[in-house]
Amino acid sequence: MKDPVVSGAVTVMTIHKAKGLEFDAVVLPDLHGELGKSEAGELEPFSTVTNEDHDPSGLAAGRGWIFPLPKESIAQMDETFMALRQAVMNRTMYDELCLLYVAMTRAKQGLYMIAEKPPANPTVLRTDDVLRRTLADEHENPGSGGMLFEAGNTDWFRAKPAGHSDGEQKTESFRPDIKVALAAGRRLMVTAPSREEGRSGQKIKVLFERGGSEGALRGTALHELFQQVEWNEAGLGERILESWEPGAEALTEALRAEIRQEFLRALQSPEIITALSKPEGCAELWREQGFEMADEGRWITGRMDRVVILRDADGKAKGAIVTDFKSDRVSAGTELEERAEKYGPQIRWYIKAVSRLLQLPSDKIRAQLIFTCPGKVHDVHG
Repeated sequence: MKDPVVSGAVTVMTIHKAKGLEFDAVVLPDLHGELGKSEAGELEPFSTVTNEDHDPSGLAAGRGWIFPLPKESIAQMDETFMALRQAVMNRTMYDELCLLYVAMTRAKQGLYMIAEKPPANPTVLRTDDVLRRTLADEHENPGSGGMLFEAGNTDWFRAKPAGHSDGEQKTESFRPDIKVALAAGRRLMVTAPSREEGRSGQKIKVLFERGGSEGALRGTALHELFQQVEWNEAGLGERILESWEPGAEALTEALRAEIRQEFLRALQSPEIITALSKPEGCAELWREQGFEMADEGRWITGRMDRVVILRDADGKAKGAIVTDFKSDRVSAGTELEERAEKYGPQIRWYIKAVSRLLQLPSDKIRAQLIFTCPGKVHDVHG
């Protein structure tokens, strides 16, 4: 499954998140869940006017119920309760099959669905049961490798992409050089690069931000705005603000105005203009790029604000620039230097992640912090 920004990577996501997207290949590995399962205790509306669940007319007329769905043992004692329970199960089953349809139609070339061996005495209907009964002969023994059903060109991945000739460069396989030796059964400690802040021995005052929760809301909002910046150009800030809808309802009008002013002021800073301008030659931009990697006995999970990949004429990565936005209320000079030191460990993890993803030596990767409040760019050395 091709990642929209990282070639040769696999994207793992929920079906809901995959809506509207397409991939060359899709694998559906978890299809043994019970269809139509409804948890007792969930609130369900029921109309006494039309005798149909989720009909708003009866509820609006004051003739209906909203109550916890009863257990099956209790519902069996009352015909109305049983009818409601069956209606909820039917609706839930229909919704789940619709969701399965969404998952199956995300594939452009290859769809691979993995079914478990059915139990000897099944008591519930599972998703893979529906697929097995629809596509495969239940009494037929699985073919090679446990194959129950196949159709179409199973060797689609061997075909050359459209427009590809023997003289063109082939896509490189994604094989990061991960040199990690772990003892058998050893469990990796999960950590995020952002948690590394504060391990570099900075002064105690740096650990406390002014403004409390307001500062966190401000920082989140500024990140949302800068996330929409592709390459700097005239009037970009105003266009982004026209469609900006803050995700946090707790933002006061005064704070929103402050955020807008800071965003526009930062985009007018000569240093930031240079940092966000498109480099000469072939350049690719990643925004909000997530990553996972094992290193130093830990599992590192993080997300990078902005990565610019510099490529040569053949499309091979020759360098990269990692950029992280910081909304700290600091002034230029010593205070900014101290704050940048605090973020050093975090940025060095980002450099290592980009080195793995692009198979680039770390000395070909440059990192920088953009401090939005003073409008300054600080280089971080790996």
